Amino acid sequence: LLADYREKDALTDYKELIEQLNVAYLRFQCTECGFIPGELQWQCPQCKTWDSIQLIDQPREQSTPAAQPKNTLPQLPQGIDEA
Repeated sequence: LLADYREKDALTDYKELIEQLNVAYLRFQCTECGFIPGELQWQCPQCKTWDSIQLIDQPREQSTPAAQPKNTLPQLPQGIDEA
């Protein structure tokens, strides 16, 4: 198509081909926290670091979300009867 100067047709065919490609085998991982998203993203949804999602061959150990802090404050009285 390009040899025949049919750039628009070539571009249309290229777009259709890209849409049909199965790229499920591609794997990505955050270089900062190890999160493995299901698809390429510009910002890691776990650690919020920008441009840290990279294509990987072998994943490093995936991190786990940080533990929620435990309630360390004593329960305060809520009404007159509790005091």
